[in-house]
Amino acid sequence: LEVSVKSGASAVFSGDALGNAVNFGLKQEKTSLNNFSLTQEGIKLFGKLSMRDCFFRYKVPVSVFSGSELTSLVSPAFAVEKKLGDGRLIFIGIDDAFLGTQLENAAKISPASSNYWSETMVYERVVAVHAALLGKLGAPSENLLSSFEKPAKTLWSMDIAGEWDFRTDPADKGLAANWAASASFSKLEGWRKLKVPGMWENQGVTEANPNLDASKPQSGYDGFVWYRKTFKIPDSMKGKKLILKAASFDDYDWVYVNGMEIGRTGEETEGYWSAPRNYPIPEKLSADGTLNIAMRIFDARGKGGVNGPILIQEYDDARGKDMLYPYSSRNPGGYNTETLNRW
Repeated sequence: LEVSVKSGASAVFSGDALGNAVNFGLKQEKTSLNNFSLTQEGIKLFGKLSMRDCFFRYKVPVSVFSGSELTSLVSPAFAVEKKLGDGRLIFIGIDDAFLGTQLENAAKISPASSNYWSETMVYERVVAVHAALLGKLGAPSENLLSSFEKPAKTLWSMDIAGEWDFRTDPADKGLAANWAASASFSKLEGWRKLKVPGMWENQGVTEANPNLDASKPQSGYDGFVWYRKTFKIPDSMKGKKLILKAASFDDYDWVYVNGMEIGRTGEETEGYWSAPRNYPIPEKLSADGTLNIAMRIFDARGKGGVNGPILIQEYDDARGKDMLYPYSSRNPGGYNTETLNRW
C-alpha cells in the first residue's frame, strides 16, 4: 500500500477502507457502544458536537484503535489521528455496513414506518460525526452548495386538528363492524365529539375497560378507541399522492382512508408512543376529493390519544434528497432531533 498526503492535508479512512489500518501499525478491537465523548484534540477536528450527536440510540458496532503515535479524537478511541510527514491520517471505526443494512431492512417494511424513523435517528448521528469532521477539513460538497441554489417548493397542507367523532371500543368490535368504512361515517349513535390533538382522559374519558385484566390498575380508559372525520381537499389536490403526518399516537395505531389502511405503528417499533407518523395516501384515495379518515388507537397504559400537530400534506418524493446529507450516499430523510422522546 502506498499513501501520499500533501503537506498539511488529511486522508480519512472509514468503512471498507479500514482494512488499511494494519498497514500503518494500528490494531483494531471490535466492540459496541451507544455513546462517546470528544477529547480535546477531537474538539479541534470535529467541533463541539452536542450531547445529542454523541448518543446513539442503541449500541453500534465499532473498532477501537490502538498503536504507537496515535492521538485519540474520541473516547472510546474509535476515531484516531496518526501523523504522516506534514500530513495526517484519520481513521473512523464505525461499522457503516451494519448501519446501512439496518436502514435498508427498515425501509423494506416501509419508508413511512416508525422502524425506519428509529433507524434514521441512529444513522443521522453517525452521519453527523463524519460530516462534522469533513466539514472542518474543508471537504467539498456539491450537494450542500446546490441545495441553496434551488428554490424551495411550497407544499400544500391542511391542518386536520379540531373536533372528531370519537368512540371507545372496549370489546374491540370496530373492525368487524366496519367502522373504518366510508358508509359507516354517517352512523353516529354511540359516538361523541373529542378534540384532536389531546388525551382522551383529559377530556372526560375515564371509565375503566371491563375487558382488561381487573388486577392491573388502569389510568382512566385503556384499550381500543376510534376517531373519525371527513375532509374535503381542493380540486388541485385531487388524484395526487398525499401524506398524513402526525406528531405521534399513544400507544399503537391503525389509520384508514376511505376504508383502506394507509399505515400502522405497533409494539415492534422502538419508542412507538412518541414516534412520528408519516402515512402516504395513494392517488386513488384522493381522486374524488373526499377523505374519510378513521384512526384506531390502542392505549396499553397511561394516558392515550393524539399528541401534537396532525395534518395532510402534498407528498413530495424529491424533498430533502440533496440537502441534509452532503457527505453521504444515503439520505434517510427528516428525523427531527428536537422532538421530545421518552428514552
